[in-house]
Amino acid sequence: SDLDLIDSLGPHHEDAIKMADEVLQRGARTDVRKVAQTMHDQQKKDVEMMKSIRVELAGSPDFKPMRDPHGEAD
Repeated sequence: SDLDLIDSLGPHHEDAIKMADEVLQRGARTDVRKVAQTMHDQQKKDVEMMKSIRVELAGSPDFKPMRDPHGEAD
């Protein structure tokens, strides 16, 4: 469903922002830092859009915690 997609992509995008921030703080190469900045900016916009949609769908901007498929029994 729409909400499932938002809840699975949102945390993924938030993790990408954290990784990009790490490169922006510690990265040595200008070209890689440029990629990280572009990723950060776009992922941030995407997260804001998904949170807005989530409010409309579920009444809250907070993404539902992701389940760990590796921890589930077959």
